[in-house]
Amino acid sequence: MPRLTVQEIRTLELVAMGLSTTQIAGRLFVSPQTVAYHVGNLLRKLEAQNRAGLVGRAYFEKVLDADKWPPTADASQSRSGSRLASPTMGDRGGFARRVQANRTLKVRD
Repeated sequence: MPRLTVQEIRTLELVAMGLSTTQIAGRLFVSPQTVAYHVGNLLRKLEAQNRAGLVGRAYFEKVLDADKWPPTADASQSRSGSRLASPTMGDRGGFARRVQANRTLKVRD
């Protein structure tokens, strides 16, 4: 199982919720092209043909926890020691602070 980046994990969780590329981009405060890039990486890394296959493979590989909704990555795994790292698990306050900081740093034309 290849290692996933934090952005890939966030993207995967939102794909598993059934959100579109545009909706995911809005939630993550990135461009739709960035989301498409991460989805493409996920498809390649998890060897899936499409988003449905991607989500199924993520549950099969236990990247996503089948007992939780909304879909979340397994908190016991980290990029440094294991397969992935997810700031959306366990550290919700820190994640919220980083999102707020990103909002204030975003410059819109």
